[in-house]
Amino acid sequence: HAVCNFLKSDKSMLCVLPTLYEAERAYSMASQMLDENNVLFFPADELLAAQMIDVEGDFKYERINTLISLLDGKRYLVLTNLTGAVKLNHTHTLWNDLIFKVDKKSIIDEKKLYSTLNRMGYHFSYTVTKTGEYSHRGSIIDIFPLNYSSPIRIDLFGDEIDTIKYFDVETQRSQEALDEVKIAPVSEPGMVKGDEYAVGLPPSIRDKYLSKDFLS
Repeated sequence: HAVCNFLKSDKSMLCVLPTLYEAERAYSMASQMLDENNVLFFPADELLAAQMIDVEGDFKYERINTLISLLDGKRYLVLTNLTGAVKLNHTHTLWNDLIFKVDKKSIIDEKKLYSTLNRMGYHFSYTVTKTGEYSHRGSIIDIFPLNYSSPIRIDLFGDEIDTIKYFDVETQRSQEALDEVKIAPVSEPGMVKGDEYAVGLPPSIRDKYLSKDFLS
């Protein structure tokens, strides 16, 4: 029924299923019946303990990717379970605020950049191999943003950006050049780690914690 209604509509639709199992089945079926690029999944673990300590792993990444996709204004069919529907409580404006763009004109304050990445849920690693990691050595900053299928390498010249490129996880070699990169958080608004990631709070308070002033 959800697929039929979506095909008749010119707007995005949200379909809420009672359980995670039913939502997963509906998502799988809808992806086969429609262009998979028009179908999004917003799953949430039904175990309260997993929600409270932010250990849902792939579910969390799937939710964030879904919310980021919805920002582009295209038409989507979104499948979720009841627990997931409760989590759909943040505005487009908030998510737009949490994504920062870096381009070749940007001036980078490295210490503030690393601090912001930590607040956004990213973790330092000597070698970046998976989503949510970043590293830095010399003039090179590697980041694997949640909203990209390949990691990003930023090469600095002083505090200016010389190049932005994809790189291969296996070979660690740089690949296609980019003009800009938009980096999304890997933690959800409201999932506060100590006092490090206080997004989800009112803007006047949130800005105190999540600053983008590493960009000039």
